[in-house]
Amino acid sequence: MNKGKSCHILIVEDNNDTRNLISDILRIHGHVVHSAADGEQALVMARQHNYDIIFMDLMLPKKNGLETSELILKEKPKQKIIVLSACLSRANVKKLKAMGIQRNIPKPFRISEVFKAINEEMRAV
Repeated sequence: MNKGKSCHILIVEDNNDTRNLISDILRIHGHVVHSAADGEQALVMARQHNYDIIFMDLMLPKKNGLETSELILKEKPKQKIIVLSACLSRANVKKLKAMGIQRNIPKPFRISEVFKAINEEMRAV
């Protein structure tokens, strides 16, 4: 599935099973993957590392995904963030687009959608 280069990816997801599954599959396909279970942890990791892509859930403890994404983009305006969420209301999509986040993947999703997003984002570099 991974036809492109290896990427440095952060998965921000509070559900342990979902976070671990995505992380494990991406690692099997050659990506370097870190994970965070909440918005505050994601901010710390985004400050400490340079990620090619951050996959962000919106419903997170401590800081929600919208707030976390906004803070990350203030510090790293070129950071690629892809939202993976079951909460993709029109209002949330509008807020994401206003922040410059154009790509989102609604839950439930197929892992092929994640790989497609990675490949398309990395081709755009």
